[in-house]
Amino acid sequence: MEAFNLHNEEFAEKVSKKIGKTGALLQYQRLEKKTWAFLMKKYHLHDLLMDDLQPGFAANFFHYLLMDDIGENTAMKYVKTLKQLIERAVLEGWIRYNPLKEFKCTYKDPERECLERHEIMRPYNKPITLQRLAEIQDR
Repeated sequence: MEAFNLHNEEFAEKVSKKIGKTGALLQYQRLEKKTWAFLMKKYHLHDLLMDDLQPGFAANFFHYLLMDDIGENTAMKYVKTLKQLIERAVLEGWIRYNPLKEFKCTYKDPERECLERHEIMRPYNKPITLQRLAEIQDR
């Protein structure tokens, strides 16, 4: 959790300098909270030494997120971001290797409905009266 604190504080500094995006910082902060909640539920711990991380941590965290009613792609994104944070810990020399490295993050293409031609054309074909135009301009 100290690694999260350090990372998020540094990223907040980047956001203040307009180098990082606020949305990304919020995502990192949500990941920190979700990881903490996972540690509490699974291990009954407030923190865990990085040396104690096992390769199964990523799969267990992914499962935890799915059971928390988070979609598969969103859960995978959280795991991917966690893997990146741990990779930074390797670069910093805090741990020797990334135990989550072998966990493969996969994504599913979401099914999206396509509009039909008549649905696309409906706004174009709608008559605009002067009264309606005045209402829209007033807003």
